[in-house]
Amino acid sequence: MTNFHLFNLSVLSSTYHTSPLHLHFCESPYDSLSSLCFSAAMGSSGDVNWKLEDHPKLPKGKTIGLIVLDGWGESEPDQFNCIHKAPTPAMDSLKNGVPDTWRLIKAHGTAVGLPSEDDMGNSEVGHNALGAGRIYAQGAKLVDLALASGKIYEDEGFKYISESFEKGTVHLIGLLSDGGVHSRLDQVQLLLKGFAERGAKRIRVHILTDGRDVLDGSSVGFVETLEADLAALRSKGVDAQVASGGGRMYVTMDRYENDWTVVKRGWDAQVLGEAPHKFKNALEAVKTLRAEPGANDQYLPPFVIVDDNGKAVGPIVDGDAVVTFNFRADRMVMHAKALEYEDFDKFDRVRVPKIRYAGMLQYDGELKLPSRYLVSPPLIDRTSGEYLAHNGIRTFACSETVKFGHVTFFWNGNRSGYFNEKLEQYVEIPSDSGISFNVQPKMKALEIAEKARDAILSGKFDQVRVNLPNGDMVGHTGDIQATVVACEAADVAVKIILDAINQVGGIYVVTADHGNAEDMVKRDKAGKPALDKEGNLQILTSHTLKPVPIAIGGPGLSAGVRFRQDLDTPGLANVAATVMNLHGFVAPSDYEPSLIERRRVERKFHATLPGFPLVASTITSQVTFQILTIAKKKARRSNGYQQGRESFQIFCSAIDCVVEIKMVDQVQHPTIAQKAAGQFLRSSVSKDMQVGYQRPSMYQRQAAYGNYSNAAFQYPLNTSRAMATIASPVFVQAPGEKGFTNFALDFLMGGVSAAVSKTAAAPIERVKLLIQNQDEMIKAGRLSQPYKGIGDCFGRTIKDEGFGSLWRGNTANVIRYFPTQALNFAFKDYFKRLFNFKKDKDGYWKWFAGNLGSGGAAGASSLLFVYSLDYARTRLANDAKAAKKGGGGRQFDGLVDVYRKTLKSDGIAGLYRGFNISCVGIIVYRGLYFGLYDSLKPLLPGDLQDSFFASFALGWLITNGAGLASYPIDTVRRRMMMTSGEAVKYKSSMDAFKQILKNEGAKSLFKGAGANILRAVAGAGVLSGYDKLQLLVFGKKYGSGGA
Repeated sequence: MTNFHLFNLSVLSSTYHTSPLHLHFCESPYDSLSSLCFSAAMGSSGDVNWKLEDHPKLPKGKTIGLIVLDGWGESEPDQFNCIHKAPTPAMDSLKNGVPDTWRLIKAHGTAVGLPSEDDMGNSEVGHNALGAGRIYAQGAKLVDLALASGKIYEDEGFKYISESFEKGTVHLIGLLSDGGVHSRLDQVQLLLKGFAERGAKRIRVHILTDGRDVLDGSSVGFVETLEADLAALRSKGVDAQVASGGGRMYVTMDRYENDWTVVKRGWDAQVLGEAPHKFKNALEAVKTLRAEPGANDQYLPPFVIVDDNGKAVGPIVDGDAVVTFNFRADRMVMHAKALEYEDFDKFDRVRVPKIRYAGMLQYDGELKLPSRYLVSPPLIDRTSGEYLAHNGIRTFACSETVKFGHVTFFWNGNRSGYFNEKLEQYVEIPSDSGISFNVQPKMKALEIAEKARDAILSGKFDQVRVNLPNGDMVGHTGDIQATVVACEAADVAVKIILDAINQVGGIYVVTADHGNAEDMVKRDKAGKPALDKEGNLQILTSHTLKPVPIAIGGPGLSAGVRFRQDLDTPGLANVAATVMNLHGFVAPSDYEPSLIERRRVERKFHATLPGFPLVASTITSQVTFQILTIAKKKARRSNGYQQGRESFQIFCSAIDCVVEIKMVDQVQHPTIAQKAAGQFLRSSVSKDMQVGYQRPSMYQRQAAYGNYSNAAFQYPLNTSRAMATIASPVFVQAPGEKGFTNFALDFLMGGVSAAVSKTAAAPIERVKLLIQNQDEMIKAGRLSQPYKGIGDCFGRTIKDEGFGSLWRGNTANVIRYFPTQALNFAFKDYFKRLFNFKKDKDGYWKWFAGNLGSGGAAGASSLLFVYSLDYARTRLANDAKAAKKGGGGRQFDGLVDVYRKTLKSDGIAGLYRGFNISCVGIIVYRGLYFGLYDSLKPLLPGDLQDSFFASFALGWLITNGAGLASYPIDTVRRRMMMTSGEAVKYKSSMDAFKQILKNEGAKSLFKGAGANILRAVAGAGVLSGYDKLQLLVFGKKYGSGGA
């Protein structure tokens, strides 16, 4: 294992606090989970009360998966936003929780302790803030404290450069300014005084004039001040003077590898003592150069100070020490590379002196540049990790080498090692070496995700924390295509971890430490991509000032928990209290406020929405459970139980998928699938696989895999690398990723539209079924002669059974159709996000194919829930009076009688006869039904897009086309259903198809298809009605056909 070198730094002997007095006033109308009201920063670690209070509203015991995406900001979608360009379905799905479970937070500037809003965040300060829960001084503030306390002269950096004080020269290079953005003159003055007092005999200052963060022309005043200080040192016997200079934008201070000639001008003046302009003193130099036409402080040309013989007074030579005194990193990194890298090749350095170099701070923690620095990162006390360790939380942290120190050392307050080795485990995965990250952009994302998944499923840890470095490390290479691949790999890793969290009923927190991959091009003041002199795009390889996302969720998230809306500009430091709350603790009083609150769950649906959909949904669940209850009594006497077992295992998995997600309190409120799991399906799983999933309580959720009815299938499907991505959306948590509220609203609106439309079209549906199945009824003796057509069927049915009989079977039909269409609409959007095809990015035809696929997948998923009700509806609708001379009675007395008689004669298999061919048919039908409508509706011109009648007409045409395409399959499945309770005449769906063709001809496959033209009114009504409901309630256009 590769060791992270910062772990070898000695812990500072004395602890000083850099956090300011914290004052928090809670005036939110909601309950702030951090319980912050008023507090001051606490004392040293020795005085700390480590015991955290239990949270009054949030439970303990939930496994938390904490994912930090490195370099993953939020920006406008365009071709230079690699996150937008990459297929990222997992991260995209989390956005659907906005604003309750997804939001943006700050990761730069003052939010992470940096001096100004122009300071980009980085991984070091980002992870400091994430772990500390407070905003600690970074940059200028940190330097001020180090200078005031004298700590700067006690650390290793100063000791390193001071070895050159006796015989060499100490050179100070940086921006001469009091702007406070990159440097401050008062800090330079203190350094000069401190160096002289501690033995420096020869000092040279290489100044860079400002005029950007301060007024142009202020350089003259700054030079006068500096010269006075240097004269005072000379009066004390120190050889101190300015050696060279130039304007900041023309000499030394380039950034992002934009123009290495800027750095070379500085190198020539500072190291080689060569420049086009030579002066006797700095004041003369600045005044003279500023007098040139068009001159300003920012772009002063390079100059050197020379003695009476014309020789430069201060070139950097062997044995000297160099300090770059800027505290801001971005415009010092390139110069630091030239000073420190032996294999530097950006320009010819001519001469490379052997020096002792230290920065004011470390400018790049990832590059470890420079390797020596005067001011160490802050030693942060009472981090969230230390608190949680004291309160028994078992933690697992993992990343690859380039970010391992961030998820451990920096997270823990710049401290090496463990807080409690018995409770913590840190795993480092060696990064690729010897190649650039854009060559292998996937890096070790998959390996990190697999380690995290295994840790979650092991049940040994309460918090599993990872850093996925791809977006940042590959983004720094400037390779846009490679960064797109990197973002996709990180998203796959996120999905693996989220799936594991879903399996154990845990909670996820997904965030980032700073931006990078979301904007890979430099921009002008108008925000447009910038071009160089040759007209080429200027690629951006640095971090950004963009906010980063944070998302929470998972089956373990308590109902009512959401992001607060009363925090104006929260940042990374607010995450620590949030995570503590999710662990079931109140955060320390001086931590930044938690991002979450828990509102009372108001159950308004009963009062504000029509009652019928809820009744229908409830009936569906109750009927399902009654089926299982009856099945249990018949199970041991019926071969059908064994035959139907596989179908019901899939059926109950789907119920788990939707119902169990939000059923947190499963002891008091067990789901239908849990009841089924405990009473009916356990014994059908092999004994070897069953042993690991049993618990004393039938409804008890297991620690690792949840109380799924088909738990034996959960582990292999979701831990297999090949199967996890394909199977987990169906077997784990499909709708939960969308957000339960949005899912429920889509569900209810789709259901209401379906119920109204289906009832209106019920007579047409009844006639269609009678015509479609008349041959079977004649053979069974329930119809005396065939119908002559649609009109004859209508007339005879009304005459023989009454006008109300046209709605016979409609109750079961609506009960079936309500949840079917409701789930269709709710699942359709989920599968569209899973495919993640976007019209503007992937092209129309790929997007069109995604619409077809999502429609078919939604139809198949919904069929799992309601197939038995579809069977019952078919039997009731075809149950005409016994027709021998008009005599005889009905075969079934109602819905329950259908189940009772079918289970008695055929067992559960009878209720699921024709299921396989039905899946095929529904995929074809729903794929065309939803896919065509979603793809064609946005193409309607002008006002037609808002027209109900245009939507209805489009829906009617599409419903007819989809119905005709799938009609032969529908005929076969109806025939399969009609054989239940009688001698089984078809060996399989294919056998039924062949026999129908052989005995009745191809036309029989389309019997009743004419009625479908009228019946399409219902399908069109559902599509256009759903769109209209969305428009009326939310003002959202094209609820079904949105692009």
